[in-house]
Amino acid sequence: MGRPFDYPLEPRLEQLRWQKQRCLDALARTQQVASARKDEWDALDSQCEELARNALPASAARVDIAARAGALAYLTQLAARRAEARSALQQAKEQVDRAKDDLSSCLMAIDQLDNDRALASQDHRREQERVAAREADRDWAATRHVRGSRGS
Repeated sequence: MGRPFDYPLEPRLEQLRWQKQRCLDALARTQQVASARKDEWDALDSQCEELARNALPASAARVDIAARAGALAYLTQLAARRAEARSALQQAKEQVDRAKDDLSSCLMAIDQLDNDRALASQDHRREQERVAAREADRDWAATRHVRGSRGS
């Protein structure tokens, strides 16, 4: 019928598809890190709560001051580790959010180019149909002209 459709932005569309895969991979990695950070924080949080409950004896019986001071020092250290884990978890969540934003931007760009490609393909098809119709009209007119000159 005519020349085949050739989308000039096809190489960019391919690049975006590759970028989409990289974004998906990055999102998966950041989600794994965030999950590991959450598990670490949960474990430290549980440990802190357990130690805090057990640090104060239920009875007012004789308390070993040295043991209690050691337990409180350990609890303080554990609380600091928990705070660091919380910070690491927050950073991991921010990385996940950035990876989601990157993926979203990539998907929007792909959608825009896919829509543009579909419109360009429709325009190409319509132009090919117009060319074919003009050729058919020209052929019909030529055939009619040839028949008309034979009939005289």
